[in-house]
Amino acid sequence: MPGSAAVRKYRGSVTIVSILTCSFVSTLQVTGETKFVEVTPAQDLAVIVQRAAPDTTIVLGRGTYQLKPRPPHGQAVLIENKRNLVLTSSDAEKTRIELSPDTKFGFYISSKIDGLTIQNLTIRGKPGPDPNTTAIGNYTGTTDVRRVQFSGLRLEQVTVGVSVSTSVTGVYQDVVIRDNTIVRTIGTAAGRGYGIHLENVKNVKVASNVIEEATRHSVYVARSTPGSNIRIQNNLIINHNLEEKQPRWYAAALACARASDVTLSDNLIVDPRAVAISVEPDGILARPTEHIQLINNRVLGAHYVGIWVVTGKPCLGLANNVTLNPDPAHPEWCRKVSFFDYPSGKPTTSSLVEPHVRWKGASHVTELGGRLFVMTDGVLDMVTPRSWVYDTCPQRWDDVRGMVGLENALGKSEGRLYIVTGTGVAEVNPAGWDIRSNQADWTDARFVTTAGGYIHVLRGDELSRLSPRSLGRDSKTAPWAGIRWICSMGDHLYLASARGRFRVDPTTLEGVQVGTPDGR
Repeated sequence: MPGSAAVRKYRGSVTIVSILTCSFVSTLQVTGETKFVEVTPAQDLAVIVQRAAPDTTIVLGRGTYQLKPRPPHGQAVLIENKRNLVLTSSDAEKTRIELSPDTKFGFYISSKIDGLTIQNLTIRGKPGPDPNTTAIGNYTGTTDVRRVQFSGLRLEQVTVGVSVSTSVTGVYQDVVIRDNTIVRTIGTAAGRGYGIHLENVKNVKVASNVIEEATRHSVYVARSTPGSNIRIQNNLIINHNLEEKQPRWYAAALACARASDVTLSDNLIVDPRAVAISVEPDGILARPTEHIQLINNRVLGAHYVGIWVVTGKPCLGLANNVTLNPDPAHPEWCRKVSFFDYPSGKPTTSSLVEPHVRWKGASHVTELGGRLFVMTDGVLDMVTPRSWVYDTCPQRWDDVRGMVGLENALGKSEGRLYIVTGTGVAEVNPAGWDIRSNQADWTDARFVTTAGGYIHVLRGDELSRLSPRSLGRDSKTAPWAGIRWICSMGDHLYLASARGRFRVDPTTLEGVQVGTPDGR
């Protein structure tokens, strides 16, 4: 009976609606104003999404959803004309969407969308002879899209992980792409081999994503106009262009090209076999490239240039750190920073400059409550971004080993700074610069980070967890031999040790291996 529905009351206030059609049966639960639809791999997901009413959450049950392309874009699932639609599951690892080799898009984001979340799914391509599958994306004809979030996804064996784009006159804004893992993109030509691709979009935050073995760009930002507010923050990029299939070694892991109003901050790029971070001009339409900020990014083991700026003008840079591979294949192209336009063989008038000369050589930067806190030669400044107005802490600090900010360290809205020095841990309240401290020997501390509400200190082959309330008086420690790097990603720590790469619980300090035995 196509189009009919059976309705019955369930537990008083919750209604169960069984919608029967020729192709599927789904369960719809209505709680308040939100409707919950439970689906299984045996059902037609594309049809269920097409028929979803406003304020619907579609919960995919465990299993493998074998999806094939459909008109008009060769997509598996078309999303258009939707308001407050959520697609989710209870177990991302056991809820898999597999796309046939001829599928061009897993989820095609079309026009007229206000409120969309896709989360907690694994999406995997099946590469054919000429792979060209984007897990989530669209053509540039998409417009009128607002309030979108892609999170908790694992994307594998696709040419592009997530593409968010529109035309120069289109509207695609208020987007969050966070806490995703994107592994082994395919292809090296333009439009392929991207982890995350942004174009002509506004108010976008790309944060806490792990991107491994992308082949053209791990993150690509293009054609954002002044006022676009694009933030690429705290992402972990590993083994970009690992097999060096990309012939253009200047195709950067984290690329900002023909764009304005972009902040690249707190990203960690490990062993890139191409340029790590680039800021490039618009050589076609000469659109502006202004208000680009590079803040507190780390590059480890760069085989080529670490930071490459070729816009012909100054670019803001603060507390970025690049270490080079000791034995690069092309030492003539292995530089921490370069302003030389290698493809054209010409020097440029580009530069990388601090927002204030007092922060030249800044050793530590962290964010708290919308402010930046900058430590330079023992002097701590609280800085308002954009205006770069600052207030200086009266306390001077010796032998600073690390600094982190915790938004709710002592309760709701009680943010604090934590500074680890060779002689102890100090808690700083920026509102008035009140300080309390605990003396201890941290002279061998080599990195400080935070996750799960704790402070984490790496020293030697030992990882320590410190409570912000006790300032380390009841610290927990765990041995981790041969740690090369560590970073905080969402609610977990990631590190590479002599035993491999691990995702570490910030409370127990126990890890689950996620990388190869050599710690790549």
